[in-house]
Amino acid sequence: MKSRALLPWLGLLLLLGSGGARAHAVLLHSIPAEGSVVGESPAWLALHFSERVSPLVLTLIGPDGEPQQLEGVAPAQQLRIALPATLAPGNWLLSWRVVSADGHPIAGALAFAVGVQTEAAVMPTTDGSHYLAIWSARVAVYLGMMLGVGGACASLWLGTGPSRPVVAALWLGAGALPLSLGLQGVDALGLSLSGLLASPGWQAAMATSYGHSVGLALPALAGAGGTLWLRRHSTAIAWLLSATVVLLFGLAFTVSGHAASAEPRWLSRPALGLHVLMAMLWLGALPPLLVALARPGADARRVLGLFSRWAPGMLAALVLSGGVLVVIQLGHWRALAWPGYSRILLLKLALVALVLVLAAWNRWRLTARVQRGEAAARLALRRLIRLELVLLVVVLGLVAAWRFTPPPRALLPTGQVQVVVADAGLRAVLTLSPGRAGPVRADILLRDDQGRMAEARELGLLLSHDQAGIAPFRRRALPQAPGHWLLEELLLPVPGDWSVTVEVLVGDFDRIRLTGTLRLAP
Repeated sequence: MKSRALLPWLGLLLLLGSGGARAHAVLLHSIPAEGSVVGESPAWLALHFSERVSPLVLTLIGPDGEPQQLEGVAPAQQLRIALPATLAPGNWLLSWRVVSADGHPIAGALAFAVGVQTEAAVMPTTDGSHYLAIWSARVAVYLGMMLGVGGACASLWLGTGPSRPVVAALWLGAGALPLSLGLQGVDALGLSLSGLLASPGWQAAMATSYGHSVGLALPALAGAGGTLWLRRHSTAIAWLLSATVVLLFGLAFTVSGHAASAEPRWLSRPALGLHVLMAMLWLGALPPLLVALARPGADARRVLGLFSRWAPGMLAALVLSGGVLVVIQLGHWRALAWPGYSRILLLKLALVALVLVLAAWNRWRLTARVQRGEAAARLALRRLIRLELVLLVVVLGLVAAWRFTPPPRALLPTGQVQVVVADAGLRAVLTLSPGRAGPVRADILLRDDQGRMAEARELGLLLSHDQAGIAPFRRRALPQAPGHWLLEELLLPVPGDWSVTVEVLVGDFDRIRLTGTLRLAP
């Protein structure tokens, strides 16, 4: 059977897909520390990350507000930035953008002062309008790859004619892939959408792992289109080309992204490759199946029977590989309650479960009736397949949203947890290390509404845990430097949501309370 010829290619994909990349990078600490005051001008600055990164943009802004571009080297996990000259007394801010191994840009700022506190430097901002464009381009890429490439291959393997949605999806993907690459560069350098018209953004994008993904996806798209033409001339060559397309398709998804860079990579990359291939075959087979079911007859029954034999194994592999990825990405089942990534995951799982119910209904209630030639069953099956397609397109939209939400296993890998609370012109950043139940260290940085380190006569924390029945208790912090307060031994015995109030005494009788919630891991 010709489909057996694909097995060596799938095995090769799984072997190649287990190559090296690491977890989503997170800043661990810096030299000098955030919000610190140094006595004299440092010769260099350092940012220490959880994995190797590559610098994109490093901008230093001084008390005069003038930005200057710096260069840095990152031979390992530390990005070291040499300063061009002696820094004048006052507040300084380093605005940095780097790219991690998964191809996603990371940005932040390091504020420090030399000698004395002055007016805070202002971090440059972008309008954020490119995020919608990035998401839209990703959705279009996924449609082109899943529906276009998958549909072209499935129509060949099922022996049906190519449908218009498949051809349209291939053209959509061909246009969206270069656009998504340009938008990757815009995001990497923090540019506006007009940055698409200049070369720096494109050069930056090509240097990321996402650039490698696009380099593999474009020939996969072209090859899928080639199978539609070759099948009319040489079926054998078309089958060989489709196997190559499958290999390129899987590799394109396993060289960049959150899941591709998760540890252990020997497991995450093969699981991801298998998952996206099964998703491609499932989604890609639906348009050819609709084409076959458009008219009654032996061909419709043949295609439906062939797809029915594929489906159980295909869906089992899809669910199994997806389960492996969920376990890796979450790190702990309690992470399902986290906002962002986990909420998107739960919504995706709910939609996929609904699609599986539809698929089971089609398989066990309608397929046999269609095979017996019942017209009503055939029409009902076509309607439900269209509904499956719509739901799966929504799923692709959710997957594209993960571009902006790092998975729980990547957040604060040092075990820290952080909350920002603000009120009455004050802003406190509370960081607990480690971010799990037990004894922790609490660092509090206090700033005013101008971004300057704020003075206080006294600072304390009021904490409680309603679910565990822990009544509010108060602990007093000790001053370390202007605006920096510390609690060395703070015991928080249970995980979950803690209510925290930062109490700031700014005068003899003037106390400001900043309230928020933080979540501790077990």
